[in-house]
Amino acid sequence: LAANVADRSGELDLIALDGRTLVIVEVRSSESADFENLAASVDAEKQRRITQAALRFLKRRRLRGIAVRFDVLAVVWPADDAAPGIRHYPDAFEAVGRFQMHS
Repeated sequence: LAANVADRSGELDLIALDGRTLVIVEVRSSESADFENLAASVDAEKQRRITQAALRFLKRRRLRGIAVRFDVLAVVWPADDAAPGIRHYPDAFEAVGRFQMHS
């Protein structure tokens, strides 16, 4: 639905729709081949900022009562590889903060 949605706390990388669920996707990339550490770099503070940005997005769009999911997409592309490796972590974390919107 959207990419690189600007917000005062950063940006929402990707916004997609999976059935009736709005999916907020945080994209992480590195030359390292370590998918797990790359995905884990979306720490509690980053999760809080993404949650707050998602809440502001929903408020601006007047979207209420919609299911929201937070995914992480890890992209690794070591210098000696011909193509990137991509790993999708659906439902990677729940909304963080006082407004729990995850379903």
